[in-house]
Amino acid sequence: MKTMLTAFSFLLAALFASAMEPPEFQIESLKPGEVVRADCIKVTLQAGAVVFDIHDERGIGGVRITPKWGGWPKPVIVRLHLSSMESLQISSGQFTLFGSVLSHRGHRRLLEIEEAGQKREAGKDDPLWINIRMLDGQGKDIQHLPDPEQGGYFEVTLPPALLNADKLGMTLSWIDSYRH
Repeated sequence: MKTMLTAFSFLLAALFASAMEPPEFQIESLKPGEVVRADCIKVTLQAGAVVFDIHDERGIGGVRITPKWGGWPKPVIVRLHLSSMESLQISSGQFTLFGSVLSHRGHRRLLEIEEAGQKREAGKDDPLWINIRMLDGQGKDIQHLPDPEQGGYFEVTLPPALLNADKLGMTLSWIDSYRH
């Protein structure tokens, strides 16, 4: 009986450990011949969500991300450690999302969706709606542009409707208004 309990404990520990590790992804640069540096994109599992933390010193870039096995986990969060967001483009399957945060007073967020070649503005009731949040280094919402030097970032939770196909990759591209 003791041997069976020990074996069961090891099995539970192994299952728990594997549940705490993020799924694996293939991450490729959209720029031919460029390799994505390991310190530019970190993939972590936080409170059940897969989080892609993107740090880009140049302020302009793009990647293609594809699950190595299975489909996309839910939820998927993208954190862009940029000082502004002139443009964010996210594509998967037949959908492309275009987002931006205006750099001037009010920092209004804009979102358009392209589906089958047709663009439309997105409303909060749209299944492809993304909320672009601005956060400080402690993860608290802020009303001004984030300061990546102090840990600030933009955060986007991807809608499940965008990532509903198994193993279908997505492309992300971004432009910081103050790119280097």
